Amino acid sequence: MNVFHVLVLSLSFAVCDETIEEYANKNIFVSLRSKRSVATREPLKYYVGDMVFNEESWLVFNSPVRKVIFSEQYRWPKDENGDTILPYEIDSTFTGNISAIDSAISDWSEKTCVRFYELSDPNLPEGKNSTWIKIQSSGPRICNSYVGKVLDGPQPLNLGDGCDTKETATHEIGHALGFFHEHQRQDRNEYLKIFLSNVETDRENNFEIPNGIDNFDVPYDYLSNMHYSWNAFGTDRSKPTMLPVDITKRYLLTSKNPLGHFDALAANRAFLCLDKWSSNCGTSSPTCLNHGYLGPACTCKCPPGTSGSDCGTVIASSIPAYPDNPCGGKIQAPGSFAVEGMGGPRSAGLYCTWYVEAPVCKIAEVTIYDFSTYDTDDPTCIYERLSVASEDIYYPNIGPFCGKSTVVPDGTKYTGSPSISLFYRSLVNYGGGAGGFRFNVSYDDDPSCTSTTSSTTTEATPLIRCQYTKLSENFFSWTSPNYPDPAPSTFQCSLLAVTNSTGFVIRVEEFDLPEETNCNTTYVSFASSFPIQKDCDIFSGKEISTLGNWVLLNFISSEVLSISGFNITLTPS
Repeated sequence: MNVFHVLVLSLSFAVCDETIEEYANKNIFVSLRSKRSVATREPLKYYVGDMVFNEESWLVFNSPVRKVIFSEQYRWPKDENGDTILPYEIDSTFTGNISAIDSAISDWSEKTCVRFYELSDPNLPEGKNSTWIKIQSSGPRICNSYVGKVLDGPQPLNLGDGCDTKETATHEIGHALGFFHEHQRQDRNEYLKIFLSNVETDRENNFEIPNGIDNFDVPYDYLSNMHYSWNAFGTDRSKPTMLPVDITKRYLLTSKNPLGHFDALAANRAFLCLDKWSSNCGTSSPTCLNHGYLGPACTCKCPPGTSGSDCGTVIASSIPAYPDNPCGGKIQAPGSFAVEGMGGPRSAGLYCTWYVEAPVCKIAEVTIYDFSTYDTDDPTCIYERLSVASEDIYYPNIGPFCGKSTVVPDGTKYTGSPSISLFYRSLVNYGGGAGGFRFNVSYDDDPSCTSTTSSTTTEATPLIRCQYTKLSENFFSWTSPNYPDPAPSTFQCSLLAVTNSTGFVIRVEEFDLPEETNCNTTYVSFASSFPIQKDCDIFSGKEISTLGNWVLLNFISSEVLSISGFNITLTPS
């Protein structure tokens, strides 16, 4: 039976008569960093944050279309028991924290059916040593890994100085196993607000969202080991690059976390561990509820916030369950508030976010008192700071304040909008006399209010995407947005289809472009090899046969069109 994977990509540029190197160097994913050693002719590499791809795997992985890879070509081999085998070695020149690596490997081993073997281990199953992870250090703060099994022979996993912690080692091993980042899931926008205006140039690709992601029915988890922090890749690290939609949960994105229950659940579904364990346990084993799963001991592994032999008792307000934050929260009534633990002993790592929301036809007013923070002249206030958002509640536009030079005088008021957010962070250990501030909340009439209803949120503009539909087994259609209704005036989309057959038959069922269309600005490209060729001679009834197990289709339009849309079908040959 043919296996047919359809990956829908969201690309922002045209592809025409280019090699994959040119394709990548022309702003794929807004800005893709690629590198090749000219002196040694080292194979071309593509970097998306800490994820590395070679020239071949980039075609499949140029959009993280799933949280975990599913292409067999990039999976690690299995042993006769159905366990995934990951051989590794630690480079002889590595001077980092080996115990952190051992702890990360132990976590993956205990929570999944992945089995790690040192390359020199005589118990390494025969024939499973053609590719292995080589843990090495390539320089300070260089932490990255290929995604999945990509190379023959040693496959580098870099843990440079400052990266050799258990959490970072766990994260990079996750990439080597095939994991992508949590914050790039297709449902990400339901849980996060992204601020690309504060993302470093050439780093925007770390926040792209693909189409068609497969998360193995695992809920979004702010505490996933594969999640980035709230200010990752920020130009101004005092401001966010991402925040939870509920901004009072910012504290959940402040540090790297160990391998969590839902990370393990995704891995165990991806690598078929659950099927194997269920088969071994038999029909008398319990049915695990609330995202619990049956482990190798034939008992349920329950997520935090649940209990019982079948995880059936929910003791948390939501799943995933998150720890409470003693500081911050949503404020909807007048009152007096203060930083938790102010004036007494307090440990470092306090993150407080208050969201002050006014009633209908009112404006919020926040008055600051007793402001006191760590004494520093650092204008970025890296150790302790207060920032205020009085326009966009997610993004501070006032501050940061700290030390002696940027203090907040007693009685300072922030007002003028229905909602105000206060962001406070302290990385200071206090034996006593902890810093912070106090504030009062009140509400005034909004003189501009003429309506009996108000809203503090706006609907996001939906991303316009093409659509693919499974018509029958191994028969798919790819259509313009809104098809069969007229398409938007401008849009761009791509589709990558992968099969285990010898090729594809592509048929243009319907296609309409105006005759005066410029082929340099509007066209469709069909590619199953390189260089990629564009084709603007597209008409209804046209058939194209391709050779090879993949095909990449692009529709590009950079001019305003009146187009009734298109419908293109694909089936493996």
